[in-house]
Amino acid sequence: MSETKMTQNKTENVNSELQMWTAEVQKYLQSLEIALNSNSEAKEIYKGFFVWDSKFIDNPKVMFVGINPGTGNPNQKKEINVEPCESLSYCEYLIGENNTYTLARETANVFKELIQPNDNESLTHFFNTRCTKTNFFYLATTKETDIKPFIKLLNGLGISFHNFFEKSADFTMSLIKICKPEIVLCEGKSVFDYIVRDCYGADNTLITWKNSVGMFKDIENSITYVGYSRRYSGIRNKKELITLLKPYF
Repeated sequence: MSETKMTQNKTENVNSELQMWTAEVQKYLQSLEIALNSNSEAKEIYKGFFVWDSKFIDNPKVMFVGINPGTGNPNQKKEINVEPCESLSYCEYLIGENNTYTLARETANVFKELIQPNDNESLTHFFNTRCTKTNFFYLATTKETDIKPFIKLLNGLGISFHNFFEKSADFTMSLIKICKPEIVLCEGKSVFDYIVRDCYGADNTLITWKNSVGMFKDIENSITYVGYSRRYSGIRNKKELITLLKPYF
């Protein structure tokens, strides 16, 4: 079989896997939406479901995984959106469309120390061609602290948090498997712990965590997980995060 044919078959397989994954996610979110719409308090907390915050890229250099979507994304409406975006959201900051996007600014400052050239145009190109971004929970809220009251409401709606978490974890790990990133950058220690400790079952003997940054290596699948602690939308220790990521660039 020629190399071109092999590449074509690989692409078709990835697209098929992604389509099946997307259909499963949409079906679950539709059932969840029906339950949420039956409760007035829940309707106030959740602002829709937003799966992607970037394009889909096969074998990206970096896959960003946040905790959940906020409502600052101009494309976010109170709806179920399972389709990839045209651009990674951090690029809004780089091209001057959203100067108040704190996490985008913090992330850009980190990657300007990692790639060359490191001007805004080059970093925008890197984010849109070598990176992809999603969240562990697809539920969009005004602020991250809204997740806890939302979880309490789930029980009253006959939905256990365990089931909600397990579904979120399964979707996240399946998407990582489909994308096959080199690095998964967990945007917050809670995301890092959800993936590394809860999904992989890794303990402190397999995890390096020091000075508000950490790492775990999935040697079998050639994926490196890096996480950092946050102070609201800020990265707590950018210097250590840069040091941790430098060998991969």
